[in-house]
Amino acid sequence: MALEAMNKAIKEYDEEQKIITECCVKFASFLKVNAILPFNDTIKDYIQMNINEEEKIAAITKDYTQVESLREQLRIYEKERSILESNLESGGAAPITPKDIKNLENKLIKLHHFGKSIKDLFEKTKKGREKQFM
Repeated sequence: MALEAMNKAIKEYDEEQKIITECCVKFASFLKVNAILPFNDTIKDYIQMNINEEEKIAAITKDYTQVESLREQLRIYEKERSILESNLESGGAAPITPKDIKNLENKLIKLHHFGKSIKDLFEKTKKGREKQFM
């Protein structure tokens, strides 16, 4: 019974990770097209930074499970981003609009496991921007 619940939770977390990655790819593509400043792929950089940190830990513990998981996450992110950008460039996908971004935000905050944390991040980011321009 406990094993079934754990397997169910793992599956739910994996599904939510896929949704989060998909949204990150779309956010990054939107910013690349619409940013005033040159685009910097901070999502890719963030994953790579985590890989570097986990490699240091794994060198001591000899457990590379987390490193491999992060490398797989980076591979999936890069693959999905490449596919989306190719489709956007060839006209096979509609450009991502501000309305799409709002829909992605709503999709993320509705996630069962990570939604509340993501909602908190969005709210804190908005408050930070408001303070910056006051």
